[in-house]
Amino acid sequence: MSLYCFGKVVPGGARSALEKCVADDNSAYLYLCDIDPEDLSTICEFDELKPVGITFRYVSSVDHSDATTLWLAASEVAARFSEAERNLLNIDYVDAIKATALGGFVWNLLNCTEVKHGALALVDGGVETMLQVSSDECWRHFLKIIPQPWDCQDNPLFIWSH
Repeated sequence: MSLYCFGKVVPGGARSALEKCVADDNSAYLYLCDIDPEDLSTICEFDELKPVGITFRYVSSVDHSDATTLWLAASEVAARFSEAERNLLNIDYVDAIKATALGGFVWNLLNCTEVKHGALALVDGGVETMLQVSSDECWRHFLKIIPQPWDCQDNPLFIWSH
């Protein structure tokens, strides 16, 4: 399997804000597109995400449909830090993850105030863990799982509101 990154943001007027979340280094590609109906149904179980919004996929390149390479690059950066540094959310660790394409995208998306409600899935297969928490808690969970192999993490769907 592969790691897939997709989600939805509300309101739909957040399109330009969503596009700003993409890394400037062209190491990834954001598709503003329909997502799998089953995945959309899972996201729309949350009332805040039922209104019209923008669905998207974040992929390694225009030639890929997945984000596995992005996960591997961020995971490799995370491996440079000790478990203690990662658990304490050492500022150097946090900044290093933000500097990766996937980490930067997740950070920017979670902190975009133009996104009133958001959903972001990082899954190998289907969603296994649904986390409806603050954007800060979503970020902390992302920092916790990024050192893990992409096929061993908890396949989260992050749901947050601003």
